[in-house]
Amino acid sequence: MFRRVRKEKQKMLLDIHQTAAFTNIPSPSSTNLALSPESTFAATVTCCSSIPEHRANSESSIAENIYTSLEQNSADFVSKSDNSKDLPSQLRHWATVEYKIPHNALNSLLKILNPICPDLPGDSRTLLNTPMNISSISLESGELVHIGLMNQIQEQLKLYSVTKFKNKEILLSFNVDGLPLFKSSNTQLWPILGLIKNFHNAQPFVISLFCGNSKPSPLTLFLDPFVDELSKLLNDGIDFEGICYVVKVHSFVCDAPARAFIKCTKTHGGYSSCDKCVDPGEYIQGRVIYNSASATRRTDIQFRLQSDEDHHLGESPLVALPIDLVASFPVDYMHAVCLGVMRKLLNVWVGGDLNVRLSSRLVKAISEKLLNCASYIPVEFNRRPRSLSELARWKATEFRMFLLYTGPVALKNILPVSLYENFLLFHCAITILISPKHINQRGTGLAHELLLMFIKHSITVYGRTFIVYNVHMLCHLCDDVSLFGALDNYSAFPFENYLGMLKHLVRSPNKPLLQIVKRLKEMKPSLPPKYEVELPAAFYCNSLGPTPIDNNVYECFKKLVYNGFTLYVKTVRVGDCFCYANGKIVEIHNILSCKINEKQCFFIYGKEFVKYDSYYTYPYDSTMNDIFKVSELSSDYKILPLCDIISKCVVIPQDINGNCFICFPMLHAYCD
Repeated sequence: MFRRVRKEKQKMLLDIHQTAAFTNIPSPSSTNLALSPESTFAATVTCCSSIPEHRANSESSIAENIYTSLEQNSADFVSKSDNSKDLPSQLRHWATVEYKIPHNALNSLLKILNPICPDLPGDSRTLLNTPMNISSISLESGELVHIGLMNQIQEQLKLYSVTKFKNKEILLSFNVDGLPLFKSSNTQLWPILGLIKNFHNAQPFVISLFCGNSKPSPLTLFLDPFVDELSKLLNDGIDFEGICYVVKVHSFVCDAPARAFIKCTKTHGGYSSCDKCVDPGEYIQGRVIYNSASATRRTDIQFRLQSDEDHHLGESPLVALPIDLVASFPVDYMHAVCLGVMRKLLNVWVGGDLNVRLSSRLVKAISEKLLNCASYIPVEFNRRPRSLSELARWKATEFRMFLLYTGPVALKNILPVSLYENFLLFHCAITILISPKHINQRGTGLAHELLLMFIKHSITVYGRTFIVYNVHMLCHLCDDVSLFGALDNYSAFPFENYLGMLKHLVRSPNKPLLQIVKRLKEMKPSLPPKYEVELPAAFYCNSLGPTPIDNNVYECFKKLVYNGFTLYVKTVRVGDCFCYANGKIVEIHNILSCKINEKQCFFIYGKEFVKYDSYYTYPYDSTMNDIFKVSELSSDYKILPLCDIISKCVVIPQDINGNCFICFPMLHAYCD
């Protein structure tokens, strides 16, 4: 830590020398300084990586000379800047939200900036408004800090435009989960997170934080502050700027262990542990398996009365809430589908029983296909495909990518036909349930039939022991989709991302709970949020790309951001140059723009694929999901208006030669 601080301080001092060289900071007799505090700060901060360390010998003399000049010009320097008052907010945002700068490094930076901007505080705690005292509640197994649900909702209303909330209604989704803070101790963090569902692109926020050596105990003390406050909000609503907002619970999104913990029910490995039905399960070969997909469904009344005594371990504090304690806890597909069933399938193929295990040669062939796909994965995917040799380290997003896009290509002609067709049942069902477009067109009935066929067929090819808790929960997936919409409407992905951020706020094992709470208080937004670009926006001139004959009419670009996805021309990114428009797959060679009736309009200039075939015909034709096998580009170029684009596409070569491609629409990027 101290070495890092010394290096950062050394780089900051050396920055001043480079800033002086580039901006020609005048001597006392020269004209007054013309740089704004923001530009000087940006130059000071962003240029440090390019300065060699051997120039650090004369840092003291350099700093003295520049300080002398800056002191004589600072008064005029600050008075000429119209935005000097924004500098503390920008610096606070830079230090907390963007780069997570430690306090000691920020203190060193403030000492450097004080001669330039004397209004800046000299201590990071003053700049960041770090709270001095944090009140906590002692539990048997640790400490709890309740930040408050109402406070967090009000902060969200301040941060975002209140007009975004339709019908003056706030829909809240909650998540409770535990995560270890350190590898060498039992210290764990249990936050209660909230998320406003009817605001586009909203981020999770912390309601309560528990830190201890085991799960929160007793559970009532952990949940009571949250339950009491939520009950009041559900009854009275919340007033903000003279407007009364109705508060409703959308869902509780938790993995199976956390769901059982806060509901005081049996965990997923026990008898009668299913949250949705009364199937007790059967113990076979060291695990509880489920025999029925049509068992009687549980109801809220039965849960509150504890009609199934084998399902309950006690009374949950959540019974005080006026919510449906069965329907309000949907099956989270991140854990049940991606980390559950998809991971189980891959583990069975790689290291399962001999009758279904693949040879090392076939596993290697699948890995090679996955690695060949890497350069064709769009920028919207945070991770690229990895080899099956790293399967133990795959993340949920990688299992999702395999299930929806790369798996059907990598497994074809390698996996035995019975296993491949079983996988396609699973792939097609989740493809429907994850896409609002497919749900609107077909409903959930077809997906439910496919999932039941998958479960039934899995018994035949993998045996009865395959039907464990996560596989059984697939038969309840469509009920939740009918209630909440597409799978991504109630997934744990945003919560899991936020949990990772919370963990990185801990910088030492000393009082980790107070560290996190203080960092969260410091990160209180001081700048307006950055909204996604809703209107088309083009970037980077593309003067070398192909153009129509009347090129003097158009401006040419390399990048286009539109409707939540990003398109590039082929020469820049081959994985981001395909779109689905007017029933055709188009390879983008240029992005054109011109004004029509004083309105900026954008066009795609590219070539269409000529040949289209179905990629698979079982359990139904792949073209029903807009999945095609394509080849042969047209010789002439086409101009397509942006409104013709149906979706961005993931286009993967079928083989190494690249003569034939498999095209999948990006399921979350369908245009309305």
